[in-house]
Amino acid sequence: MSQANLDLFLAEARKSQSLSEQVRAARSHEELIKLAGSRGHELTKVLTMFITMILATYS
Repeated sequence: MSQANLDLFLAEARKSQSLSEQVRAARSHEELIKLAGSRGHELTKVLTMFITMILATYS
């Protein structure tokens, strides 16, 4: 539940096209939390909001 977890998850998403596509396809913070959890990363709703902002910036 830390910035480090978020950083690790985002680094993994940058390396994996499949994961990157799954992150982009997620429609809710809960979906992102489940996706991260399935990869061994523990994220909170607050951290997933950062992912949403990052995706909006690069879309």
